[in-house]
Amino acid sequence: TYCYGLFAASSKSSPDPPVLDLLRLPQAADLTRTRFLADLSHEIRTSLHGLISLASTLRDRLLVPTNQYDADQLIRCGNELRSLMDDLLDLASIDEGRLRLDMGPVAVADAVRFNARLFEPLAHEGVRWQVDILIDEQTTVFADPVRLGQILRNLLSNAVKFTHQGSI
Repeated sequence: TYCYGLFAASSKSSPDPPVLDLLRLPQAADLTRTRFLADLSHEIRTSLHGLISLASTLRDRLLVPTNQYDADQLIRCGNELRSLMDDLLDLASIDEGRLRLDMGPVAVADAVRFNARLFEPLAHEGVRWQVDILIDEQTTVFADPVRLGQILRNLLSNAVKFTHQGSI
């Protein structure tokens, strides 16, 4: 159940005037929306984890390279959906004032390469895809790897969406 008592903001026993109760309704609606998004995101993520796990198992059993490639695409799509769900959970965390950053060293070249592989198959036909790592392969930054990945995926998604000719 996703009902969180939106209309429980008004109470006969409340010492505040009824107008103040009405002013609290938008806050209650925001809290309800935030909790709903968090709960729904958790439920969808649970199913996605199962889907990705089964697709990985299937890929390992396939012998034909084209079938393995198709399974890899399924896994990439599942991972992208999971990333979107993570974004929704982040939104809920921000709304509740509890977003946590897990800072640590992140290998920039690995992060770029990993995320670029997710979007390469999505590039429009005729668009050349090329990843040039112009920094030392050992370069690390102190960042939250999840947030860095989100930034890279947003940039790559926009590049794919808005590039119809030339190269990315």
